[in-house]
Amino acid sequence: MTLENILLEIEERKKQELLHLEGEFQKKREAIDHEIAKGIEDLRISYMIQREEEFKVMERRSADIASLESRKILNQRRSELISDALARADQMLTREFQGKKYESTLIKMHESAVKILGKDVTVLVDSKDKVALETNAFKAVPVSEGIRFGAIFQSADGKREIDLTLPAISKYIREKISEHIAGKFVG
Repeated sequence: MTLENILLEIEERKKQELLHLEGEFQKKREAIDHEIAKGIEDLRISYMIQREEEFKVMERRSADIASLESRKILNQRRSELISDALARADQMLTREFQGKKYESTLIKMHESAVKILGKDVTVLVDSKDKVALETNAFKAVPVSEGIRFGAIFQSADGKREIDLTLPAISKYIREKISEHIAGKFVG
């Protein structure tokens, strides 16, 4: 082999080695590019999932805040309605117990108590009311403390009692008004 042939062969090997190295380099570069693209896609997907979860959390928080605010407004409105209704009921009851019909109201209370407790009912009243009731056909026992407006009716054996005093009636009406208005806000 001549020197020229040897040099040509070396040159040819170099070219082939260079082509082989370029091919290897190209494969490694493509693998790296593929890994980078896969990493970028994984990051993008992870970011989208994280963003979606954050959005859902924010959405739930907003809904919770709105729900709490609406409950607060409803409770405030319910309290206002209850207070207003109770104030009107108190005014009406006070007028009824202080008005001209008070004596006839006491007599109607007695008639209702007789229907429930029997004929020989004991009527506990304020000493001021006893005077007004002495003309009627039932026994009124004056009580100096605890009864103001209205009466407490006791059965003959003393085992049953109906409290129709202003505070008791007012309490009953307050409970019923509160229950009624609260029931309107449920659901």
